[in-house]
Amino acid sequence: MIKKLLGILFFSLLLITNAFTKEYVTYDCSGHPSICDDKFVMKFTLEVDNNENIFISKHNLLEHRHIVKVNEFNNFKTNSKFYVKFYIINNLNHKFLFTISGKYKDSNLSLINLEVELDNKKLASMKLK
Repeated sequence: MIKKLLGILFFSLLLITNAFTKEYVTYDCSGHPSICDDKFVMKFTLEVDNNENIFISKHNLLEHRHIVKVNEFNNFKTNSKFYVKFYIINNLNHKFLFTISGKYKDSNLSLINLEVELDNKKLASMKLK
C-alpha cells in the first residue's frame, strides 16, 4: 500500500514539475560558412512548465571546441509565440546572440528556429526538429 502511494506521489510530482520536455537538434542552416559549414550539431532540450514558461533545460554547446561560455538566458512569450535568447562567447572573446523562436499552444512547440547574430548582424539561421 505504501509503495503504491509513493508511486502515485512520484508520478504526480513529475507531472507538476515537467509538463513537457523534448530534445531538438539543429538542421537546414543558411548563412555564414563559419557557422553553417561547422559539422557540430547543436542540441537543446526545451521544457514547458505548468505556467507555460518555456526554457532550455539542457544543451551541448559547451562541447563545441570554440565555445567558452553560455549565459544570460532570457525567455519571452507573446500571444502564441515564444523566444529564448542567450549569449555565447567563443575562444576569440566574440559575444554571439542566439535566439530560439517558435510557436506554442497547449504546451506543444512548433516551427522552431534558431538565429545567430554578432554585433546586431544576422549571421545564420537554422531550424530545430
